[in-house]
Amino acid sequence: MKPFNGEFIEALLKPDKPVPPRLTIPHDKIDRRFLVYRNNVVASLIEGLEVSFPVIRKLVGDEFFKAMARVYVREYPPSSPLMMFYGKEMPDFLKTFPPVQHLAYLSDVAKLENELRESYHSGDPEPIDPKFFEYLDPEEQLKTQLEFSPAVRLFYSKHPVASIWDANTRDGPSPKAGEEFVLIVRPDFDPYPVKINRGGYHFVKYQMEGDNIGVACEKTLFHSEEFHFDLADLFRLLLTTNSISNVVSNDEIG
Repeated sequence: MKPFNGEFIEALLKPDKPVPPRLTIPHDKIDRRFLVYRNNVVASLIEGLEVSFPVIRKLVGDEFFKAMARVYVREYPPSSPLMMFYGKEMPDFLKTFPPVQHLAYLSDVAKLENELRESYHSGDPEPIDPKFFEYLDPEEQLKTQLEFSPAVRLFYSKHPVASIWDANTRDGPSPKAGEEFVLIVRPDFDPYPVKINRGGYHFVKYQMEGDNIGVACEKTLFHSEEFHFDLADLFRLLLTTNSISNVVSNDEIG
């Protein structure tokens, strides 16, 4: 016999399932009450998805999004009481949902919105003093490793996801086809994506993997010789967006 919790959730989210027989509600009222409860729960989950994926909603339209979200709710019921993270499977769902198969970028846009949501709910440590590096000689600077704020995210897509986000949330210019390297930052309360170049992406990636600045620069230049890489510009971005939370000494040569 299926556990009652599973039986109840299945009946709650799938209208073709009968009312669970073990509910202690007067029989003459059970169908109507359960139907009202089912509709309220599903509506609340759909509203949560609308809040979590505003760009996806705008791209496909309100009516289509509601219908699509209803299908999603049935396939992916909540697995945690932390509803602010409900919808984490949306990127995978969009890859296989037949009506949007021609919109290949939707899945990555959903990934970006998931990352932004996680960034929003991340911790908020004190950023380092922007003048910190002024007190280090060049050799010591190369031996340091950056530790990033928990809100910082690194994101790559073969689609212009940050441009799509910008165009649909801040009236940015129309996106142009092509890959994008993205840094998600949260200098204040709300996170947002910033487009960076390939070199900047790899430098931050190597830092996140544990390399010091010297090694990260060498690897970045080795793998990205044909791409522009300006460490000073990248540091200005990281410092002005409060993205660096700590700096540690790291003599590892990689």
